[in-house]
Amino acid sequence: MVRLQGDDESRPREAAYRMRDLVRLSGLTRETIHHYLAERLLPPPLRAGRNTAVYGEEHLRRLRRIRELQAEQFLPLRAIRAVLEGEEDPGDEFTPAQRALIQRMRASVGADGGGEGRIELSDVKAAVTDAEIAELAAAGLIEIQGTGRKRTVGVDDARILEAWGRLKGTGIDPAHGFSPRHARTHLEAIERIVRYELELFSERYAGARGEEAMRIADRAIPILNELLGLLHRKKFREFVSGFPLGEASEPKPGSGRSEERVGAEALRPRRSSRVRSR
Repeated sequence: MVRLQGDDESRPREAAYRMRDLVRLSGLTRETIHHYLAERLLPPPLRAGRNTAVYGEEHLRRLRRIRELQAEQFLPLRAIRAVLEGEEDPGDEFTPAQRALIQRMRASVGADGGGEGRIELSDVKAAVTDAEIAELAAAGLIEIQGTGRKRTVGVDDARILEAWGRLKGTGIDPAHGFSPRHARTHLEAIERIVRYELELFSERYAGARGEEAMRIADRAIPILNELLGLLHRKKFREFVSGFPLGEASEPKPGSGRSEERVGAEALRPRRSSRVRSR
């Protein structure tokens, strides 16, 4: 950590941090912090050069606040930005009784969410590259702690890495233009679902003990996951089967566009070419 000299010699120097300081003090990875900078959740560096940048207390305060909002309020980044800008209170949707139940649930599982421990990243058996791991962390799908060979992930994050490796084996892979950043939409949808579930659950079980509420949730979540998977498959097939028929042909080989280019373009939303009659 360094200290920035202010213009007024009588004023105390402002604490300033390198990126490695923010990583150590916030518990977040370098990739995640860069992602937050790109998403404008953090202000620009106090000073930036070609090879280094200097950050201040406001950056560290915001990083800690972001972690708190993600852990306690399950907010997506869009909502977190609004909170940081003072536009809304993340607890507005919860009554005092609902907040009390969620706090009791948190106390029953501990600050780490009742996780099953952590695993060294080098021990995770997943068909993923270092670049994909960094991108998954930057997108918020996994959280990495530590640096270098001492990097660790939670058990659920290890399973996410393994699942991403298996997904690539289906053809949803970089060769066709897919990358971990495309799973960000799924993460935001899950965050909205979790918040909705907690609003419903905490209203109906407001008087329950924390341990009892967590037991119910732990039994229900696997069944809800199965239900979501079935609905996902059903709605995907319904969309495809209900899509308007028209002239269509298989892509011709040697059309001049690479598979990666075609895959990337397929991810972009397209405007309808039909003109509405007035």
